[in-house]
Amino acid sequence: MTHKYSKLTVKASQVKRAMDGVKDTFDDCQAQYLEVLLLPKVYRRWREANRDHHNPETLTVERVAGMPHKGYAPDDNRAVGDAKGWSKFAGYLLYYHRNPDTGDTYGWNRVGTDGYSHSPSRCWDGISRETIHQFVYFIGASVAAWSRGESLNHEASDVIERYGIVLVNDLGVNP
Repeated sequence: MTHKYSKLTVKASQVKRAMDGVKDTFDDCQAQYLEVLLLPKVYRRWREANRDHHNPETLTVERVAGMPHKGYAPDDNRAVGDAKGWSKFAGYLLYYHRNPDTGDTYGWNRVGTDGYSHSPSRCWDGISRETIHQFVYFIGASVAAWSRGESLNHEASDVIERYGIVLVNDLGVNP
């Protein structure tokens, strides 16, 4: 049975502000999609969409403060001089499970001995593998298209609508 989602209105201007807000820190588009995901309305819908696969209380994405990634190669820990150097960089963490007996959390993108970073691309990789996320991607891609004066494609419209989202083009740019 398909879940019926309540109507959720998202303004393109809010999405664009979120996407533009990370361009000085990150030079990969996954950070922009993560900021779309972290918009409160979108975040709640994402957790709702994943409730059959993950406990909504433990499914979280967190921002990590730190140095900007921009200009550094993702696997170059020497950039800051030590084996766990990437822990000093800004980024995102995905948690999708917490063991109630031990309190251990499972997720993506934590800095470990192998040099994993907080990079947006690694966090988005975890989101794309572990969660239902397509509507988040299509919200961001649609707003980017509108910003360039392009129309939405049918797949984007269908996916966004399937999750009860009404994406409003209030950018003042008509495709």
